[in-house]
Amino acid sequence: MVHRERGRVDAVLTGIGTVLADAPRLTARGVRVQRQARRVVWDPDARTPPDALICDGTAPTTLLVSATPDDGAAKRLDILRARGVDAIALGADGAVRPALAALAERGVATVLVEAGGGLVGRLMREQLIDEAWVFVAPMVIGDDTAVRAARGFAHSVLAEVPRARLLGVRRRGDDALLHYRFG
Repeated sequence: MVHRERGRVDAVLTGIGTVLADAPRLTARGVRVQRQARRVVWDPDARTPPDALICDGTAPTTLLVSATPDDGAAKRLDILRARGVDAIALGADGAVRPALAALAERGVATVLVEAGGGLVGRLMREQLIDEAWVFVAPMVIGDDTAVRAARGFAHSVLAEVPRARLLGVRRRGDDALLHYRFG
């Protein structure tokens, strides 16, 4: 299902944590591809390794980077650009909205986000998520960090979390797929 969606969108967005931990390709494989999605990485410090699978040249790759990279990040960006990777500057404080606007100017209208809590949380705070497809596996995993983080939410923060409308629930093997719409 994810591969099919990758083949339908203009861009697939992930965070640098996912790139470093999972080495994704973010390309559609084994399905009919309607369009070649641009791979986009939220990577303020340009930490994407030049030999990462996401830089393999099979699809366009764009990094969302700090508007004022330090010398090390600037050197890494030069190496990545030599591999065909381009970069777009994030807004103040790493805001994603200006970078997405720059992608829109390049013809990107639909974005699939495959990311962890850090980037998804940032997108939620900037109110940049229209729909969410949430897969729930038949197991619960958490560590001490997750438990401490959950306890650390102030009631005022939870009150500001955008609410979504549940559009549907489907079973996909042993997983549940929850489809939400925001706004």
